[in-house]
Amino acid sequence: MTANRRLRDCGRPAGVSDVALIQNGDHHRYGGLFLCGSGWVCPVCSAKIRFRRADEISRAIARAIEAGFGAVFVTRTIPHTAEDELRTTLGYLAEGRRWSANHWAVKQAREEAGYFGCITAKEITRGNNGWHPHTHDVEVFREPVTPKAYGKMCKEYFDKLNAFYVRQGHKPMVRGIGVKLDIITRDSDALGRYLVKLQETGIGLGNEMARGDLKKGRKGSLMPFDIAAYFLRTGDVDALKLWHEYERETKGKSVIRFSKGLRGQLLPDEPEASDEDLAVEGDGVEVGRLANWLYRRVVALGLEAAVLRSLDTGGFGALTELLTAYHLDTSGLHGPRQEINPTMLTNTSG
Repeated sequence: MTANRRLRDCGRPAGVSDVALIQNGDHHRYGGLFLCGSGWVCPVCSAKIRFRRADEISRAIARAIEAGFGAVFVTRTIPHTAEDELRTTLGYLAEGRRWSANHWAVKQAREEAGYFGCITAKEITRGNNGWHPHTHDVEVFREPVTPKAYGKMCKEYFDKLNAFYVRQGHKPMVRGIGVKLDIITRDSDALGRYLVKLQETGIGLGNEMARGDLKKGRKGSLMPFDIAAYFLRTGDVDALKLWHEYERETKGKSVIRFSKGLRGQLLPDEPEASDEDLAVEGDGVEVGRLANWLYRRVVALGLEAAVLRSLDTGGFGALTELLTAYHLDTSGLHGPRQEINPTMLTNTSG
């Protein structure tokens, strides 16, 4: 269903070599696979990238607050209709943010508050009124934000972004919805709401920023992966067209971005990693291998996750049982011989 070549190749063996089975603690993963590294369109790479970005954001903001900085959580969206293409709404959202940020009144409000930099995350949903792109920002200030500075930013952020949209022919935004600001402190209600909302994952504010892959659309709306799943279930051509539009318009765009110099100030001891780097798993020890041809059979049967689960729960004995149950040739499995039941190594592929 994808028009993205890198996504089509994601998860395939890199070349003709065997696929490694890597153990890290109680969990296993594959090694030697090509990874697309997309935070937008790949459900596998996106989960890994966004998980690590969420953790990165949480630690960066915690360090900023501990250092006495101020932080404000800002959500921005754009008025839209069902007829608006994603290119239009996504483009105007980005252009409007740039235009309002460069307006003298917004610059003055930020300067008075001690603006230092920001972390920006984009998110896209699809509802009855069409595509709904929006941004989440954590803006960092050199000192705690005062009520006066907060009030001024609330007014100027909304007024200037709304004025830009109206000039482009959009309907006026609703105050308090189109642009929303929350002051963040370690024990604030604003941060508390996001922690409560996301307490099941234990990551906190970074999750609200980064984990679009975990969220569900609000009533009447779908997340992009919901659109893909709907097409796979139903074959609905309109859903496929929407997915292709989403793929096309997010290509080359960043999912999460720190403003220049901010990450280095907040996380000075950590080298910056690209999305592609984050999609690659970290530590681990190779404990076995699947022959290239066997891994491809596993993929064809949709057993990639089942293979790892069997290793996690029962080791190579459980994995051999799984392969045998699906009449797969276990001679392509190479692991610790003492853990494999020899009676299960018979070629049952016919």
